[in-house]
Amino acid sequence: MGAAFLYREVGPGIGPLSADNVLIFMTGPATGMPLPACARWEAVTKSPLTDMYLCSSVGGFFGARLKFAGFDGVILRGKAKKPAWLSVMDGSAELRDAGGLWGLTTEETELTIQRELKDKRVSVASIGQAGENLVKFASVQIDLNSGGRSGSLGRGGVGAVMGSKRLKAIAARGHGKIEVADEKGLEMLGRELRTELKLDEVGTPWLVDEINEAGIFPTRNFQQGVFEGSRRINAEAMCRFVKRHTACYACPISCGKFSIILGGEYGGSLVDGPDYETIWSFGPQCGVDRFDAIVAANMWCDRYGLDTISTGNVIGFAMECYGRGLLSKEDTGGLDLSFGNHGAAVEFVRKIAFREGLGNLLADGALAAAKKIGRGAESFAMHVKGMELPAYDPRGAWGMALAYATACRGGCHLKAWTIGEEVV
Repeated sequence: MGAAFLYREVGPGIGPLSADNVLIFMTGPATGMPLPACARWEAVTKSPLTDMYLCSSVGGFFGARLKFAGFDGVILRGKAKKPAWLSVMDGSAELRDAGGLWGLTTEETELTIQRELKDKRVSVASIGQAGENLVKFASVQIDLNSGGRSGSLGRGGVGAVMGSKRLKAIAARGHGKIEVADEKGLEMLGRELRTELKLDEVGTPWLVDEINEAGIFPTRNFQQGVFEGSRRINAEAMCRFVKRHTACYACPISCGKFSIILGGEYGGSLVDGPDYETIWSFGPQCGVDRFDAIVAANMWCDRYGLDTISTGNVIGFAMECYGRGLLSKEDTGGLDLSFGNHGAAVEFVRKIAFREGLGNLLADGALAAAKKIGRGAESFAMHVKGMELPAYDPRGAWGMALAYATACRGGCHLKAWTIGEEVV
């Protein structure tokens, strides 16, 4: 339905960051139902990263609470005259002034809105500084503090589209009931599914060992397929930092893992995650085997509102440029951007979000950066149609190569995840 609305509303030649582009938040028929694994909903728009169709999905509680408020979706058109946020509560929608929110992180934005509404259970979808600065892979962060699994509308720059409309956040809460044709049948189905679906103890990081052993764990910007430090960032290593499980609405799987770093250089870093893709993007992709650094990078991506896959990918790309002599310390602001420098990787998350120095170049994506750097950089910018590749080397998984090549939004692993058949 979101795709149909986009096709109807956005004609050829409309710029992704123009007021004429639309941003659609759309739930599905089962969103808000008491059924496991049905919490996800989609954002649909035209991507500033690829300049083509974009859909990005996320779970958590926001979709269910939007349905409880009486809405199946939200379609955003035009551009606000000044920063605003949208309150969607029990059948009503109201734009409010966001002047005091502009410039805040996603976490600060969510907490401020919850305090204003005097309700900690309000779900908030917000952008951080990356979205405000129109970083082309800026994300929208969901449910960071509302008591459940948090998540990101990560891929393709949904946050930049939201920032171009000067919309800082959407808050949703409702107390309505979703009517169904057969309530007893729905209850029976829910019970059957809950008996089959059990707690996921480790989440997606179990893939680290499997993918590394298969030789398709992209390392140092896809230069190798095996990472020698994988044992220090796998599911077993992660378990030492996990403090609790987190779950989406009505789901017993609880695949989210809330991790906290208690001491050391990155002490105080905390995040719902990291998931497998993020472990890869700030781990092997950057030559980093420090789990605490990966947690810190993930945390700042969430707070600034950045897609972790694209962010880690472009940092790894810049590291290869640095190693090949295409970028110098003068370009990096004095930082040693060699593979394995975890401090530089974490710092470049901030530089990208604020478009500072080299971060301004990387904020437009690997393809755009490679074209400006030139001198052969295009040959190792890892993307399809402008979207940075995720954590599976297609040279060893030909089904994923076909998936990347044909996915409707560019280099995506979700539209056709062939790893289950090819590798695991």
